[in-house]
Amino acid sequence: MSAITEEFFDALPSSLQYARGVLSSVQKPLELSDLESILSDLSISEAEALKVARFNADRYLRLRVLRTEALEVLVLGWQPGQSSPLHNHRGSNCGVRVLSGRGFEISFEHSACGLLAPTGVSYFGAGEVVVSAPADVHQIGNAECAPLVTLHVYTPPLSNFEQYEESDTVLSGASSRRKVGPGYGSADTSAATTTPRPHPEPTSLSERGQPSRLSERRVVG
Repeated sequence: MSAITEEFFDALPSSLQYARGVLSSVQKPLELSDLESILSDLSISEAEALKVARFNADRYLRLRVLRTEALEVLVLGWQPGQSSPLHNHRGSNCGVRVLSGRGFEISFEHSACGLLAPTGVSYFGAGEVVVSAPADVHQIGNAECAPLVTLHVYTPPLSNFEQYEESDTVLSGASSRRKVGPGYGSADTSAATTTPRPHPEPTSLSERGQPSRLSERRVVG
């Protein structure tokens, strides 16, 4: 994997340079309340965010703009109709701020039968922030006609996550679970749990997105 050059960072628009500077000063992993506060206070230009974001017709793209021992920061570009897999963020708190457009979040929780059940759908626009704890399961995406740009902060940096298939939810009508691991959900009707799948490293500039119910769900605008 080739490294992102300093020239790339030097070319970032001023508002994203400022945000990168604020986040790079963080010395230790953030609690949800602190993460929410920092993301809410950032001033990032919508026009500049659209210039930096990468888009692909097939799937949302991720652009890493910062990684330290305390956190990892990515800018995601979503075309209309694109969404993340259903997932959690094992070991990391996550904060998402909309930079441009309007996103949606579907929250899930584990039901008594062992399957994931949706608990609600929320929409959040430019300037709003959503935070989630490591075990929270959700799906984020763009159901609008315009592109969506989001800023994601994982603290500490995301190293593992669990990704789920539709068969892991009550939406499928299935009576068994799939074990989710390196095979992206190969059938295993005997398993009642999921296996963490290692988080892939982003490429130097962009990567087809992999993942990104909230126990203390908060949307701040």
